[in-house]
Amino acid sequence: MSAAGRPQLILPLRDRAQFVAQSFDQDDTGGLFVPGDLDVALGDEVDLEIAFVKEQVRFHIRAVVRWKRPSSGRYAEQGVGLGFLPSEATTKGQLLRFARGGDVEHVEREGRRYALHLEVKLTVEGALPRVVHTDDMSEGGCFLLVDPPLPIGTAVVVTLRAPGALFSWLTLKGRVAWRRTQGHETNGPGNGVGVEFRFEDERQRRRMSKLLLHLRERLGRAVRVLPSRPPPPRPTSPPAPAPASTAPPQRSSMLPRK
Repeated sequence: MSAAGRPQLILPLRDRAQFVAQSFDQDDTGGLFVPGDLDVALGDEVDLEIAFVKEQVRFHIRAVVRWKRPSSGRYAEQGVGLGFLPSEATTKGQLLRFARGGDVEHVEREGRRYALHLEVKLTVEGALPRVVHTDDMSEGGCFLLVDPPLPIGTAVVVTLRAPGALFSWLTLKGRVAWRRTQGHETNGPGNGVGVEFRFEDERQRRRMSKLLLHLRERLGRAVRVLPSRPPPPRPTSPPAPAPASTAPPQRSSMLPRK
């Protein structure tokens, strides 16, 4: 079983106005400017949690590092431009409506979702088990990359375990709660379904919670702001030579007298 995780970034904002001030619309997907020297590289995908402190509302959205701007004096703030992924169009729409003062139906998921790519076994009644990949996961469910997406309401069985750990396989029943298709195509790299787990008992839920904690510690990486580097010292000019004296030289008092 292989796995990977996106860097995790929690971005607290004072209020909606701050989001509007830091957002940009350079392309169809749009994005957000994050000030500071972030420990990310161009092209890195980031699992971004935007927390509106005043309104006590959080959004989870995925983005990619489009550009980085180094510090160049007091007129250009150092920071990173994060572009929202095309697959996040629905979340982006809700986020923009909220930030501009609109009323949106924003429902927090059961537990935070983490961008984790795992190979899992998917079983649907009447078909052979097959290996698919997750795109994100929380304690209450996961998103599976499946082409074409299964119908909403389909009963499924998902079998997974933490890579490199001494966990036995964890088999969970669930149902397809929603589906996603990219654009107008039937098949696409981001097509799939959101599966809601149906735990049989509290012990199974605790096992899932423990497994997710292990995955977060093993695969997660929190984006941090690098310490600012002190500016290089300014070059100093060599001391100017003393001007030559025009007075006649004086005899040293150490010379013998005549």
